[in-house]
Amino acid sequence: MATWLTKPVPSAVSALVAIEAVILAASPPLVAAGLDRFIDLSWSARDAWVAGGIGSCLLVILFLCLGQYGASAARGGTLRGVRRAIGLAAGAGAFACLGALIPALWPCGWVAILAGGIACALVAARRWLFGLWIAPRLPRERVLILGTGDCARRTAEELADARDLGIEVAGFLGEADEATEETDRVLGSASDLLACVRAHSIDRIVVVAQEQRERLPMRALLACKLRGVRIEDAGPCLERLTGRIPIEALRPASVVFSPGFRTRPWSMALKREIDIAGAAIGLIAASPVIVACAALIKLTSRGPVFFIHTRVGKNGARFRMIKFRTMRMAEPGEARDGWANPVDDRITAVGRILRRFRLDELPQLWNILRGDMSLVGPRPDAIAVAEVLGAEIPHYWLRTTVRPGLTGWAQIRAGYVASLAQGRIRHEFDLCYLKDRSLLLDLWILLRTAFSLCNCAGAR
Repeated sequence: MATWLTKPVPSAVSALVAIEAVILAASPPLVAAGLDRFIDLSWSARDAWVAGGIGSCLLVILFLCLGQYGASAARGGTLRGVRRAIGLAAGAGAFACLGALIPALWPCGWVAILAGGIACALVAARRWLFGLWIAPRLPRERVLILGTGDCARRTAEELADARDLGIEVAGFLGEADEATEETDRVLGSASDLLACVRAHSIDRIVVVAQEQRERLPMRALLACKLRGVRIEDAGPCLERLTGRIPIEALRPASVVFSPGFRTRPWSMALKREIDIAGAAIGLIAASPVIVACAALIKLTSRGPVFFIHTRVGKNGARFRMIKFRTMRMAEPGEARDGWANPVDDRITAVGRILRRFRLDELPQLWNILRGDMSLVGPRPDAIAVAEVLGAEIPHYWLRTTVRPGLTGWAQIRAGYVASLAQGRIRHEFDLCYLKDRSLLLDLWILLRTAFSLCNCAGAR
């Protein structure tokens, strides 16, 4: 199983992406070869392959951003048909646009449209045949959880949610006095490990009893490993499957000795330059939208245009974050907590539209120019919320070691925080970002944010 930018993807999906890339790249040369029999296109094989290669790269990136290559791509399913059809239609349109954007590589526009249509039709046929004949016959990886209790239950729940990855939980191994009602599929004790692996055809063992390593059957685990069974700690397993680091699995030693959680000075300097350039270009390009939003707010409700709120930034420093005001002015004595509430009755009609398309956050580009924020990073919390989460969530301070972001890994995966439970989940995603952060991951987050804006995903 491969991992793409902290997201697990079955090997079958990786192979399918490669097959589709070849199909997309080969479509223009196939069209050229077919049409040359009837029409003199004056289209060299070299130009056709170059056009196909460029189109293939762009379309694969487009399909990735649209979620076409998620783990479920290897399993098919009619419920995903509409999304796939939209993605293919967008792909065909993007392929056709290449004829106008790179005219030197295309003999004429209608050839680009024909090549795009044929390419996406072949991709659709591949996906349909794979989902109909091959996906139902793909083998599932049988997983045995070594341990019982709350951590084992959570591991089993996450694995059950990842059925599209081809994973099936066979059961648990642990002491009877540790078992809970949720872990009712206890197959035996830890001493029965070898027999259980043979009887249930186990492919992978996930160890959750990390705090009790002296009680682990190390000899049996070693024998299983030599038999080809994969052995994995629960923490890295959940991180790989969910894109977040479980708080209960995070130990200070794991942070200190981990190859992740690194700060590279050159990368941080380049990231800051990208932040400045991106914020400056964004402010200039969005200036008509900013003026229009400010005018609508001023004309439709009393009060200031901007909402300025103190947030917690890098190293715990306080800064004044700027947003467009989306709520009516609070009445005297009206209480307000720090949690976001998507159904708050104080949200104005204009404010609801701004929130839906996240236009209320455009003024934060000024905070990025000032150095208070970054384009990508953990979202900044209000002081009251930060105090609550800091008191209840272990290692919460780690998210303040970098500049807060306009968007982030947690925003595209979990949305905004409206409760302590959601704050824990968001923090786990933030920990994963801190561990694996890179300029490539930042670019991926920005692309996913742009596509989520198009379908209003994650709006409050």
